[in-house]
Amino acid sequence: MTHVRGEDEGVYICRASNALGEAVTTASMKIRTKASIQLETQHPEGMKKIKQLEEGRAPARPDEPDRAFEKPIFTQLLTGPSELWEGQHAHFECRVVPVGDPSLRFEWFVNGIELKMGSRFHVTHDFGFVTLDIHSVVTEDSGVYMCKAINNAGEAVSSTSLKVKSRSSIVGEPLQPDAWQKIQLKEAEMNKVPEMFVDTTPQQAPVFTTHLVSHDKLVEGQHVMLEAQVEPRADPNLRTEWFKNGVSLTTGTRLRSTFDFGLVTLVVNGLRADDSAIYTCKATNLLGEAVSTCTLKVEDRHWLLGGSLRPEALPIIEGLEAPKGGQIEVPEPVYESPVFITHLNNVECKEGDAVHFECHVEPSKDPTLNIEWFVNGKPLPSGARFKSTYDFGYVSLDINHAYAEDSGIYMCKATNNKGQAQTSGTLRCISKADIYLDTQHPQGKAGFEKVKEAEDAYLSKYQRRMSGPDATYPKPVFTTPLEPKFSLGEAEPLHLECTVEPKEDPNLKVEWYFNGKALEHGSRFKMTCDFGYVTLHLTDVYERDQGIYTCKAYNLAGEAFTSTTIYCTGKEGLIEHTQHPKGAEGLEKIQDLEESLRRQEGALPEGEEGHPPVFTSQVPRAMSNGCGQ
Repeated sequence: MTHVRGEDEGVYICRASNALGEAVTTASMKIRTKASIQLETQHPEGMKKIKQLEEGRAPARPDEPDRAFEKPIFTQLLTGPSELWEGQHAHFECRVVPVGDPSLRFEWFVNGIELKMGSRFHVTHDFGFVTLDIHSVVTEDSGVYMCKAINNAGEAVSSTSLKVKSRSSIVGEPLQPDAWQKIQLKEAEMNKVPEMFVDTTPQQAPVFTTHLVSHDKLVEGQHVMLEAQVEPRADPNLRTEWFKNGVSLTTGTRLRSTFDFGLVTLVVNGLRADDSAIYTCKATNLLGEAVSTCTLKVEDRHWLLGGSLRPEALPIIEGLEAPKGGQIEVPEPVYESPVFITHLNNVECKEGDAVHFECHVEPSKDPTLNIEWFVNGKPLPSGARFKSTYDFGYVSLDINHAYAEDSGIYMCKATNNKGQAQTSGTLRCISKADIYLDTQHPQGKAGFEKVKEAEDAYLSKYQRRMSGPDATYPKPVFTTPLEPKFSLGEAEPLHLECTVEPKEDPNLKVEWYFNGKALEHGSRFKMTCDFGYVTLHLTDVYERDQGIYTCKAYNLAGEAFTSTTIYCTGKEGLIEHTQHPKGAEGLEKIQDLEESLRRQEGALPEGEEGHPPVFTSQVPRAMSNGCGQ
C-alpha cells in the first residue's frame, strides 16, 4: 500500500482456502495522521535572511497633502483639417494645463452631441497633449467638433469645424494616370487593323479556271470531294452556290461546302445510292456569273453482305476454327495407403520454450491425403500458439511458448482412400516456480544489497520526524455564528458564513441542513470548509429556497449547531403595466397610431360619406414621332 491515509486504518484479514479447508491470519494497522496545514517553515535559515532584509528597509515616506489645481486652460486651441475628401484621415489636437491633475478628464462632442466612440475613433491624452483621430471619414462626420476639459475646479471648451466632401459612387478618373496612358497605347497597338491585300487586277465576271471532275465508280460509304478554282478570287462580292439536279443543295453534317480565296469545295461523307446526280457550282458577282458541272455515280450494294471483307484472312480463320484431334486420356494414378517414413520424436522443454514436432509421410502426391493432430487422444485445439504444416509429404507441428498443461502424447494421423497411418511423440514441459524468492539482479545478492542501501539512503533523506502522541480536541464551538435572518429578492445570490473551533482537529466534519433535512448538493449550491471558515453560497434564491438553514459541526468529542432563516420575496408572475420607457404617455401614443392605421384600412371618419371616383384632370394626348420613342 503506497501513500496510506487515515481511512486505511483497521483490521486486515488474509484467508487461504483449498478443497480440504481454510486458514485465516489477521493484522491491525493504525495511521498517525499529519496536520492538514503545516505552519512551521521548511527552511529556517532562509526565513532568518528574509526577516533581516525586511527589517533593513527604509521607513515609508510620510503622506503628502493633496495638491490644489486650477481650472483647465487650453494653451493650444483645438486644431484640425477644415475640409477632407471621403475616406481620408482626420486628426485633431490641442494642449491643456494643468498637466498633473489626476481629476482632469476630457469629453468630445460633435454638433453639441457627445461623440460615440467606435473602431474609427481613437482618443489619446498624454501629459496635457490631447488628440482625436478619425479613420476613413464619411459625409456624416461633418460638423463642429468640441473638446471639453473638466476637473474639480471647473471646465474649458475648444472647438473647430470639419467638412467632408463626398465622392461619386463610381470613380471615373484613373488612380494612376501614367499607367492608364501606357495601357491605352498598348491596346491601340493590339487593335491595329492589318493592311488588306488589294487586288489591282480589273474587276470581271466570274470564270472557272479549274472545273469540277466527275466520278463514275463510287461505292456506298466512301467519301468524295469536289473542287474547282474560280476568278476573280479577291472580289468581295463573289458568291458561290451548289445545285443537285438543278435544285439548290442543302448542306449539313454529311455535306460541307467551303470557299477560300477562289477555291470552291464540296465534301460528301458516307455516300449513299441517292447521292448519284448532276452537281453544279454557280459563281456570281456584280458583273455576271459562271457555272461548272460534274456527275457522281454511286454503285448500289445489297443490304446484306454475303462475301468476306478480307478474303485472304478467311483460310486462316477456318484453320483456327477446325476441330482438333482428341487428346489421349491419362489414367489417374493409384496410390497406396499412407506410410510414415520418419516418425515423431519425444521432446522435453522448459515452460516458455518453443516446441517442434516433424515427420515424413508417403504417398506425398496423393491429393486425397488428410493430416490430423491429436493430443492425449483428443483433437488438437486450434489457437494462435499451435501451427501445423503439410507440404509435399513433410508434416510438422510448432507450439509457441509451451506450458506445463501442454505435456502429453501427440499423435499425427494420415488418412486417404486406401487406409490410414499414425505416429506419436511425447512432450514433457517442466514448469517454472510460481513465486521467485531469489533476486533477479545480474550481479546476484551483492547487487541487491547495493540497491537496498541506495533506497535506504534516499528514504532517510526525506523521512519526517515521528509525530508525538495524538492530540485531544474539545467539542466544536461556533466562534462566529450565522446571522439570524436574511431577506432577499428572487434570483439574488445568498452567501452564509461562520467560523468554528477547533479548526486544527482532523476529525472535524461540517454538514448543512434545510428545514431539518440534509441539504442536497446541486449546481446552485457551493459549500466550503477551510481551516475553521465555513461557507454556503447559493447562486440564485427562489421562493422554494426560503426556510431555516442549519450548520452542524461535529468531531469525536461532540457537536454544535448554528441556524439562520431565509426570506425570499417573489416577483410578479404576470406583468400587467406597460414596459414603455416613457410610461403611460408612450402607450397612449402607440394606441393613437394604431387607431389611425385602422382608419386608413377602409373605415371613414364619422360625419363623412363616400362617393364614386372622379378624374380631377385628364391624361394629356401624347404625340409620337416614330416606333420605339
